[in-house]
Amino acid sequence: MLRAAIKRIGGSLTGRSVKTREERTRLEIERLRSLGMKIGTNVGLVNCTLDTLFPFLIEIGSNCLITHATVLAHDASPVVFGKETRAGRVQILDSCFIGAGAVILPGVTIGPRAIVGANAVVSRDVPEGTIVAGNPAKVVARVDEWLERKRAGGELFRWDGGIVPSDEAVSSGRDLVRKYFESI
Repeated sequence: MLRAAIKRIGGSLTGRSVKTREERTRLEIERLRSLGMKIGTNVGLVNCTLDTLFPFLIEIGSNCLITHATVLAHDASPVVFGKETRAGRVQILDSCFIGAGAVILPGVTIGPRAIVGANAVVSRDVPEGTIVAGNPAKVVARVDEWLERKRAGGELFRWDGGIVPSDEAVSSGRDLVRKYFESI
């Protein structure tokens, strides 16, 4: 409660300026674009590691959400055996979701409308409209069929927050889910 009250008046407990979720995302995207990364509109980046050594090799389409994942455009492992490295373009096309802990390796194209599951290691292209999971990542489902199953099973919750939700939308969504689970 104290944190929320201090945040509302523009302060913080540490004395540093507090930024909203939307502001932090906007600033990070601006920084990455300034390095040469191509990033579409309505993109959410949540605690990601994106290759800033070769940012000009990474392209992220519009309406994408990348959470706690790593996107690599280079592989320095050959350097320990000689004076070589490997690099490749990474394209994450429109309307993709990259799950927590996923690693996208150089030379990969994902999507559009694809989901990369948590902790997947993606070393090959991901076809449009598919879900991949595992290490190495393999197609496990079609997005449309998966969504249909989850809706039919009542496993999806309404989310009005969008891809880059406000702090208030996150709080509201969290409360909705909490109330549901407390009622069952």
